[in-house]
Amino acid sequence: SLGGEATSCTECNGDGKYSDENGASVCKTAPAGTKPNTDHDGIVPCPAGTFSLGGTTECTPCDEGKFSGEGAVGCTTASTCSTGSYIKTPSTPTTDAFCEFCSPGKASSSANLGFCQNCVEDGEYADVQGLSTCKSAPAGFKPTLDRTNIEPCPAGTFSIGGQSVCTACDLGKFSDSEQSLGCTPSAACETGKFIASVATQTSDTVCEDCPSGKASSAIRVQHYGACGGGKESYKCTSNSIETTLLDDIQVTAVRCCSDTEIGGWVRRPNQNDPGSWCTIWSESDSWGECQYLDLPGAVAFCASVGGRLCTKEEVEIGCAEGTGCHGMDESLIWTSTSETVRTGQFDCTPCTGEGEYSDAIKSAACKTAPAGYKPNALHDGIVPCERDTFSIGASTTCTPCGAGGHSNPGSSACEQCLTGKYYEESSNMCMDCPKDTFTVSGATNIEGCESCAAGAHSQPGAGYCEQCLTGKYYDELSSECLDCPKNTFTISGATNIDGCEPCASGSHSKPGSGYCQQCLTGKYYNESSISCLDCPENTFSVSGASNITGCKACASGGHSKPGSGYCEQCLSGKYYDETRNDCLLC
Repeated sequence: SLGGEATSCTECNGDGKYSDENGASVCKTAPAGTKPNTDHDGIVPCPAGTFSLGGTTECTPCDEGKFSGEGAVGCTTASTCSTGSYIKTPSTPTTDAFCEFCSPGKASSSANLGFCQNCVEDGEYADVQGLSTCKSAPAGFKPTLDRTNIEPCPAGTFSIGGQSVCTACDLGKFSDSEQSLGCTPSAACETGKFIASVATQTSDTVCEDCPSGKASSAIRVQHYGACGGGKESYKCTSNSIETTLLDDIQVTAVRCCSDTEIGGWVRRPNQNDPGSWCTIWSESDSWGECQYLDLPGAVAFCASVGGRLCTKEEVEIGCAEGTGCHGMDESLIWTSTSETVRTGQFDCTPCTGEGEYSDAIKSAACKTAPAGYKPNALHDGIVPCERDTFSIGASTTCTPCGAGGHSNPGSSACEQCLTGKYYEESSNMCMDCPKDTFTVSGATNIEGCESCAAGAHSQPGAGYCEQCLTGKYYDELSSECLDCPKNTFTISGATNIDGCEPCASGSHSKPGSGYCQQCLTGKYYNESSISCLDCPENTFSVSGASNITGCKACASGGHSKPGSGYCEQCLSGKYYDETRNDCLLC
C-alpha cells in the first residue's frame, strides 16, 4: 500500500511482480533468471531450458539450437562439431551438443554432421582419429582391409598410388620386393646363355652360360594365348585381356576346335563379320571337366577328343566364345599359332650335329671341325684324325683310308701307295711287296700284300701273281717255270719243286705232266722206254705197276701168260707144262 492508511493491500500479480515480506509498500520485480512463484510471494529460478531477462512472470524457452541451465538470464548457442568429428549426442534445450572425433578408418569433411563417413573410395584410409578427409594410399602401398592403415604391395604386384588393390604384374614382368611402384620386364637370355629358371611375377629370369659342348642362339618358339571371348568382346576389353605370347610350359585355359561337326560342339557367330558364322566348331567342357594345361598337354588333350587347338585368328573373332567353363571367356586360352622369338632358350642346344663342337662356354653357335680333325666324344673340343684316316672337315668321324692308302695324324686326305707297294710306317714310305705276294691297289701295311695262290709266283713289287702252267713249277734261281720231274705232276702249276706231287703207286708220268698215267692190268711202267710193258710170264699185275717189281709172281701151282692181270691154277688131274705154258693131263 502506498502512503496513508489504505483500506486494502494491492495484489502483486502484475508481470514479474511479487512481494516476499509483510508491510511492503511496493511490489518487487523478479530479477533476471527468475520468475514470481505461483503465489507471487517469492521468486524461483527459471528452469533449465528457459531464461528470463527479469520482470516477467514466465521464463522464455530457449530457441532451437540453444540451451540453458537453471536460473539462466539467456540461452547459449549449442556447440558446433568441427570437421573431423561428428555429433555423438545432439543438443537439447537443457544440454549442449556432445562431439566426438572420427575414429580411424573414417573422416568427416563437414561440420555438425551426425556421422563420420567410411573411407571406402579407391585407395582411401584414415590411420588416426579426427581426420576431415581420408588419406590416399601412396605408390607402392594399399589400404588395409579395415582402412585404418596402409600396407606395402607384396612382391609380384605394384601400385602407382590411390589404389585399394595392388595390381599383379603382367606376364613377362616381375617385382621382386615389396612397395613396388611398377613391374620390371623380365630379362631375355642373350646368345650363349639358357633359361635356368623361368621368370615369375616375383622373380626375374635366371640366365646361365652354356657349357662347353653346347650353344644357344637365344631363339625359341612361343605360342599365342588369346582371350576366350573374342578380341573385341566386352569381357575381354573391359578386363584388358590381350593376345599374348606364352611359353609352352605355362599353364592356361584350353578350348578345342574342329574343322568338322562333332556332337555337342557348337558353331559361333563371326564377331568380325556380323551375320556370318565361323567355319569351325568349338567346345570347352562337353567332356565333363574344364582343362588348364601347358601347351604339350593342351595339344594332346584336344587330339584325344577328336579336335585340335584353335588358331589365334579363330579365337580372336569369337569362334570359341561361350562354349562352356565359367571364366574362360575372360581368360587367355591356348592357340596353335606360334612365333619365333629371340628371348632365350630353355636349354642350350647340344653340339651333336655332323662335325659340330663348342670349346668355350657361352657359345652362341656350334663350331665345325676343320679338315683333318673331328669333335671329341663330349663335343667340347676337337682331336686330330688318327693315322690312316682323314677328314675334309665338318665331319663327326674320320674316314679310313681306302685299300693301299695311308695318312699321318690330322690329315685331310690319304696318300695311296701304287700297285705292288705297301706303306711302311717306320720309314713313312711306300715299299715293294715281298716276292710271291702282290697288291692290286697298294696296301696300308705289309699285311695288305696278299700271298700268291698255290702254283703262282711274283717278283717284289708285283701287282699280280703269275701262274705256272699245268705240269710246271717255279724255279727261283732261274725265275722261270720248269717241268715237274718224271713220275711227278701238278695240276695248276707249283710255286716250287716241292709242289710237284709224286705219282701214286702203279702210276707214272713224263716230265711236265699235269697228271699221272696208270699202266693197265698185267702191265708195268718201263722207265727207259717210257712206256707200259707186259708183266713177264708167270707174273701178274691187277691194276698196273709203276715198275717191273710191281709184277707179282704167281703162287705155287699157278701160272700166267705175259701181260696177265691174274694167275691161273691147273685143275684137278692136270699139271702145268712150262714149255707149253699150259696145263696138261696127268
